Amino acid sequence: MNAWVTLLTQPDYLIGVRTLRASLAASGSTAPLVVMVTEGIDEQARRLLQDDGCLLRDVAPLRPSGGGGGRRTATPTPGSRRCGRS
Repeated sequence: MNAWVTLLTQPDYLIGVRTLRASLAASGSTAPLVVMVTEGIDEQARRLLQDDGCLLRDVAPLRPSGGGGGRRTATPTPGSRRCGRS
């Protein structure tokens, strides 16, 4: 199975994820968009994404260790659920 995957960690980026979803649909892609979301994304935003047809996966943010800049990443949360349309 193929899928598009993106990470949403801040509510300010919700519009970008929704635009991505619309762009993929407009291009004729049939692969689902899986959105990895952190705890900073509220239920209202999650519902909007689900209503758009996105599949959601809860992930826990990882903070860089030490004092350096480092890149932020996320890891799947055990027991994360499949959401969205089947």
